Amino acid sequence: MVIEERIDWTGFGMWLTMLLNRHGDRVFRVKGIRDIEGEERPVAIHGVQRLVHPPVHMSAWPDRRRQSRIVFIVDGLDPARIEESFHVFNRLSEKVLAQGGTLPL
Repeated sequence: MVIEERIDWTGFGMWLTMLLNRHGDRVFRVKGIRDIEGEERPVAIHGVQRLVHPPVHMSAWPDRRRQSRIVFIVDGLDPARIEESFHVFNRLSEKVLAQGGTLPL
């Protein structure tokens, strides 16, 4: 999954938590780097099924492309649906934040 826009840290965390809560038995691995709002350096994520390791703040981007790249290794989940769910959730969180609301922790 390649995401061109910057990602809200809290919104992404909530989305990933919900995805893994619902489908963790079928998500063998998730890893990637993210372009997070308010961060100049990429943040790496690593997870296995429902276990997500603490994020790692990398020293620099590996190349000139400042884009989030996330890889899922799954069994029986449609990659297009995973990506669609992210974009729907991201739009909703942007709307809440734009209206001055906050996302629950």
